Amino acid sequence: MTVEESPVRRRPGNRRQLILDAAGPIFSERGYHGASMEEMAAKVGITATALYRHFPNKYALFAECTNLMVDRLRDVLDDLPGSATLSDLLRALAQVTFEHRASGGVYRWEARFLEAGERRDLRAKFASVVD
Repeated sequence: MTVEESPVRRRPGNRRQLILDAAGPIFSERGYHGASMEEMAAKVGITATALYRHFPNKYALFAECTNLMVDRLRDVLDDLPGSATLSDLLRALAQVTFEHRASGGVYRWEARFLEAGERRDLRAKFASVVD
């Protein structure tokens, strides 16, 4: 195959999301300090160098992971029509929670590693979902 014939490899448009989806369970399982950028990159099938194109450091990736589920919960609430029943609401929230079940430890145990302002913002987001 010549250079002209070789297929062009392109990054998937959702690479950042793929990284977040891989990183959340790793942070949840191994903890902030036990998770490595190399392991998260390998799970996505990229190098750590490629991962750093999307996130400048492990903390930035971690901080975004901690907000992922609550942001999706808020999106679900915002997208529900005014005519939605309590059953519709609970079903939608349960679906998001189920999709992120492998990342639960990030919120329960690991959010303490967030800087104070980011931890406060995360709590406020969860409080708005509960309200």
